[in-house]
Amino acid sequence: MINDAGLELLEDFESFVGHAYPDPYSPLGKALQRGGLWKSYLKKPMLLSSEMQALSGAPWTIGLGFTKGVKAGDKMTKEQAKRRLAEEMDAEYVQPLLKACKIEPNENQLAGMACLAWNIGISGTLKSTVLKCHNRGDTNAAARAFALWNKAAGEVSAGLTRRRAAEAALYLTPAEGEEPEPMPQQVDPEKSMAKSGIITGTTVSTVAGTTALVAESVRSVKDVRESIGDFLPWVLIAAAIGGAVYVIWNRLNQRDGGLA
Repeated sequence: MINDAGLELLEDFESFVGHAYPDPYSPLGKALQRGGLWKSYLKKPMLLSSEMQALSGAPWTIGLGFTKGVKAGDKMTKEQAKRRLAEEMDAEYVQPLLKACKIEPNENQLAGMACLAWNIGISGTLKSTVLKCHNRGDTNAAARAFALWNKAAGEVSAGLTRRRAAEAALYLTPAEGEEPEPMPQQVDPEKSMAKSGIITGTTVSTVAGTTALVAESVRSVKDVRESIGDFLPWVLIAAAIGGAVYVIWNRLNQRDGGLA
């Protein structure tokens, strides 16, 4: 089982609800929010219109963030929720994490990663940059990588952003008896956004655009060759390919550092 700090974090973000409710980013969840009914539904299920009943609410959630096997109409007491949390957390999250950790985590590192796994699923956590960075001993990169999991339905979620920050902070908190790192009082100036690796790193869409440019260049070789000769078109194609390779290499380096 995770420590008390992890349980408190989990219960803070997974506020107990004794009845099944739709995911807030599901079609039904969004419809309830648009209609101003979301908070009311969390307090007590209500009779929905036929139009709303036809919308998907998956994944349905109950208790302290349970989704497995949950369907509309299910109910649960707080005592049942705490028992299920204890059983599932240890068997389905903590034990798989411990087996996957090449470097044994302290209690706060384990709690931070287990809380992440509770939200995103154990399979996602075992493949995550968080775990990869932890296993190579780069705890700072691991903590940054929590923030990579802040989207739902393709949208950045303020709630997930706040949750990832709390999990990362717990992960970095020294365990009881550990010597905390010295705290610098002279901090380097803020890096210019224009020079930030995140801002300047080209997105996947740009990579796709570069790839399309390469394809277009290949299709245009004959026309260009006829006007300016055989050599230059292939130089341009090579430059475009080289640029695409650099973009991919740069993005992979950023992800390994928990930055993108």
